[in-house]
Amino acid sequence: MTTQVWSPNAFPVGTYDPTRFQLVFPGLPNLEMFLNVISVPNVNLGMANHTTRLIDLKQPGEKLYFSVLECSFIFDVKMNNYKELYNWMKRISVSGLHQSDVQDARLITEIGVFVFQNVYPISLGGAVFDATATDIQSPSCQVTFAYDLFYPEESY
Repeated sequence: MTTQVWSPNAFPVGTYDPTRFQLVFPGLPNLEMFLNVISVPNVNLGMANHTTRLIDLKQPGEKLYFSVLECSFIFDVKMNNYKELYNWMKRISVSGLHQSDVQDARLITEIGVFVFQNVYPISLGGAVFDATATDIQSPSCQVTFAYDLFYPEESY
């Protein structure tokens, strides 16, 4: 199974479909993430206080702080994407985190690409299989990733 990579330039000019996006791990070709929800993480700039006799002045800090990357994905037909994430987490938990366990990832959308460096999963949610559902829904679950840095590809 190979991952098909989208190109934002392949979309028609003048149209935007916010439902078309993909999370790609070039180092894990068997991990196809059929996403139904993903949020670009928060970025916060730390602050420092500069103390004066009258007030404490706020000054920008020197570090950026990123929230975790959370997304929800749909299981593929044989649950290969779930198994790949599970096995990735199992490798980390058994042998500790090694450089070979972190991957770079790209969130590809019609309006741009976000790059995530040194990504690894820290939480894999459960899945609900419901035979009483009136609508046919593909099983999905949530995964949370830690990473070192993310940025919009064009601006870095």
